[in-house]
Amino acid sequence: MRLLAGVVATLSVCFSLVDALTISQINGYKFLSDYSGQAVTGIKGLVTAKGPAGFFLRSTTLDLDPRSSNSIYVFGSGTLNNVTVGDIITLDANVTEYRSSVDYLYLTELISPKNIKVLSKGNAVKPIVIGESLLKWPPTEQFSSLDGLDVFGLPNNKSRISVENPWLWPLLFGLDFWESLSGELVTVKRPTALSKPNSFGDTWVVGSWRSSGQNNRGGLTSVDRGKDINESRQG
Repeated sequence: MRLLAGVVATLSVCFSLVDALTISQINGYKFLSDYSGQAVTGIKGLVTAKGPAGFFLRSTTLDLDPRSSNSIYVFGSGTLNNVTVGDIITLDANVTEYRSSVDYLYLTELISPKNIKVLSKGNAVKPIVIGESLLKWPPTEQFSSLDGLDVFGLPNNKSRISVENPWLWPLLFGLDFWESLSGELVTVKRPTALSKPNSFGDTWVVGSWRSSGQNNRGGLTSVDRGKDINESRQG
């Protein structure tokens, strides 16, 4: 019996090592990853974009559940010369949650990437068109499941997302909708600027999807109890 138990335990370890996680599984169905702080191996994905400090990776095994993003940011400027947009690669890395300010939501990332292997090159990279792909458009009535149906009722306009880590409901809540697209390459058709660019060059926009609350100044008006609050925060 001891021998049999030892064999079963050994097989269990082997399966856990062979069965690599997908990017969707790493992101999970909440705001924070259940794998944060853990090392993962054999992550496979398509490089969709590169930045000055890392690149974005989309899973080649797509999860059609709208709650989980199939893409993730890989932080590591030293690896940029090893990959090109359109490459399908595998890599090993560590999962972490990063934010540059305590007022921001965490971003699930892969850090310290290593053992990068390019499996193929020149693959097509197609963005998700917001308003057309998967989810048709962002919700317009409610912002978060934690605000009690009144975003203005939150102390200092902050939520406890990073503490409560609620399940994502992107069909109901605007904040959840954008979290479900974390790390994705997207297209916003016919964007309308709602404000001037800030010091970082960021501009609030609304796209061609269904929206409400338009006012005669060309912006969107947010009213109490969450109605129209999401449009004013899209960027």
